[in-house]
Amino acid sequence: MLPNIKTCQQKIKEWKQNNPSGSPFFGPFWNWKSSVEITGASILDEGRIGEAACRLRKFLISWDMNRTGVASVPDMREILMGIRPSYNRIRRLELGKGLIPKYTNDIVEIYRGLGGVTNNSNRRLAEKSDSSLTGKSKALLAIWGQTPGFDSIVKSRFLDWRHDPLPGQLPHLTRRSDYRYSPNQYSDIVSELDRWVAVWPQYNGGKNLNSLIPQHPPGYIIDRIYFWGPRKPQNS
Repeated sequence: MLPNIKTCQQKIKEWKQNNPSGSPFFGPFWNWKSSVEITGASILDEGRIGEAACRLRKFLISWDMNRTGVASVPDMREILMGIRPSYNRIRRLELGKGLIPKYTNDIVEIYRGLGGVTNNSNRRLAEKSDSSLTGKSKALLAIWGQTPGFDSIVKSRFLDWRHDPLPGQLPHLTRRSDYRYSPNQYSDIVSELDRWVAVWPQYNGGKNLNSLIPQHPPGYIIDRIYFWGPRKPQNS
């Protein structure tokens, strides 16, 4: 399960101390997305998808994905067009509401459709069933906000940390060396996170996870907690 509220607050405090200006890369993207979609529009509407592609490319580069190659703006636009129908069905979903499993097909299609968003030196390989989790999850963190970005640090801490009540691990995240996951495996991971966020208030005085960093989505909050956690395994 997720860490208790005391641990979460400590990790967020550490993150804020190291980042006094807040979220210089995620914040602008999320604020733009929120300002568009609060009106009922979508960032992947025809009139905005070009800007979405440009912003997402800059975000992924700023979050250290350029080492594996980030899609060009035209390619990014094509990728986003491909996932638009499924994205528009899930864009208002939020972790902890228990609705994620009902949209498994859309999450599967989005994960598959994001092939080539990073690791684009081999687009054909990137589009195979088992493909890189890191770039796709970071792209979804930006445009959806309901998943952490599973880079090596965040993923290793999901493997190392154990928090009551059990189960202590997300499905399929079993080995540090594994970075290629199928669309169905990714959907299972997000569905289990949905359950973890839903039960978290029961063990933390009724507090909602979103209260830890107001006006930020739960996927980003989880990402910050796990990114700034201790290097060694811990229980809490």
